[in-house]
Amino acid sequence: PVQFVAAKQGGAVRFGDKAVMSFPAGALYENIFGNIWPSTDFEAQDGLPLKSEVYDFRPAGAPLEKKGLVSIRYAADVKNLQTLGVYWWDSLKRQWYYMDDKLDAKRGMVSAEIIYPSMYAVLKDNARPVISEMSADAGNASAVIKDVGKGVDEASIVMTLDGKRVDGEYDPDRDKY
Repeated sequence: PVQFVAAKQGGAVRFGDKAVMSFPAGALYENIFGNIWPSTDFEAQDGLPLKSEVYDFRPAGAPLEKKGLVSIRYAADVKNLQTLGVYWWDSLKRQWYYMDDKLDAKRGMVSAEIIYPSMYAVLKDNARPVISEMSADAGNASAVIKDVGKGVDEASIVMTLDGKRVDGEYDPDRDKY
């Protein structure tokens, strides 16, 4: 069902107890009529299985003055909650992008801040990072690290050269260490 949200007061749009899109006061430029619907217009991505329905939050693309929040109920069979996250479906690139993973285990939901309504779902990150283009010379070493899920924990990256730890810095914009 379509639900009214006043720009000045803010408010929430709900799909039963499965999905919520909320806006703080002043987040919307104008009043909206919002709704949330399950969608099938997406593709599965290796290493990122769905752990909720995919929801189309409307009006899609409505710009926000302040960030909104989407909260989505995850499947009851999930054992490791740390692997869950809210992902955004890019319908042009046909790819999922990680947003955030604010967990509320009591309610069984994962939340993420949004800059506009679109398609979101809870996915489980089973994908391992891929390391390639390793090189070393004169005490310097580098490698390309790519991850399609929640990203790489920089603190977990350790590079050694000839058995000795090499100081380095991870550049997430270039996926390079």
